[in-house]
Amino acid sequence: MVIQGRTERKRSGLKERIETNMEMHSVGGEQSMKMERVSTRKAAGELCMDVVSLQHLMRQQRLPIGIAVKKEGKSRWTYYIYRNLLEQYKETGGQIHGNEEI
Repeated sequence: MVIQGRTERKRSGLKERIETNMEMHSVGGEQSMKMERVSTRKAAGELCMDVVSLQHLMRQQRLPIGIAVKKEGKSRWTYYIYRNLLEQYKETGGQIHGNEEI
C-alpha cells in the first residue's frame, strides 16, 4: 500500500531525529542525559490542546514530539513523548526543517 509505505517513511524519519538528538547529547559514547519522557496529559497541557487531540495527531504522525505505537493484534496505543522533542516543537512553533510544517 502506498499509505503504509509513506507511514513507514515518516516513522523512520522520526526515529532518525530521535537518534540524532541522542547523539547530540552523548559524551564519550555515553549519554549525558537520559531521554526524559512526558505523559500525554502533561504534553497536551503544554501545547494547549486536549489529550484526545494530541493522541489523534500522534497516531496520524502529524505531531513530531514522539511516536505512537499500536502492537499487532492489540487495540490500545502506547505514546512515547520525549521532553527534548516537545521543547524543540514548542520553540520552533511546529517548524521542523526550514519551512516544512507539520
